[in-house]
Amino acid sequence: TIDVLAASDIAMVDGATATTNNGDVRYQAVAGNLTLGEVIAGTGKAALLADAGSIVDAASDTSTVDVTAAGLVMSAGLNIGTGADPIETSVDTLATSSGGAAGTFVFESSALTVDSLTVTVNRIGTNAAVASSPAVTLADLDATNGGAIVLKTGGSLTLNEGDADTRVVRAVGAGAGSKASPRSAPRPACPPARPLRPERPRPPWRSRGSQAAGGAPRRRSGAR
Repeated sequence: TIDVLAASDIAMVDGATATTNNGDVRYQAVAGNLTLGEVIAGTGKAALLADAGSIVDAASDTSTVDVTAAGLVMSAGLNIGTGADPIETSVDTLATSSGGAAGTFVFESSALTVDSLTVTVNRIGTNAAVASSPAVTLADLDATNGGAIVLKTGGSLTLNEGDADTRVVRAVGAGAGSKASPRSAPRPACPPARPLRPERPRPPWRSRGSQAAGGAPRRRSGAR
């Protein structure tokens, strides 16, 4: 296995490679960015961690594969790749988490499955013996600060629920590009209905020649 732990940045120059004989690889930059050359783990898995920074490609091109492995975990306090220069992979299984406003950008060369992954390496102590075997476990595709999740594959894409949150792809938060719409004002209540006016009583209808109540027949005025 390969285990690289840095208090600040990890920077691989363009063309640099880290290769194992099918063993797992772990690169962790605690307070800075992780800049990738090429990581080749064969049938092993790789974990790329930038706790407070971003994971970026050392070369601004789309022809070189940055990571070749059976499985890949990428976790960044900020962003993973960019829209102009995504992380290029050749892996079977992927899980990512980003906390930046831009988000995650990955181009996979073949078919891909999103699922839970665990990457374990042997950490060597000052006495040249294995001091510990730290493991990294991650599931799903997460962007937690309003960033985008852009994943392009050269084959089929399978989404498996790797944990208990019932969501395989999750992009949440009010980061760059999001827009909150104000709530519409509540409609005013309808005014109370006006009371109906009482209907005026109408005099009884009389035809010509009818008698008024209690009186003689009515005569027409004027000459006949």
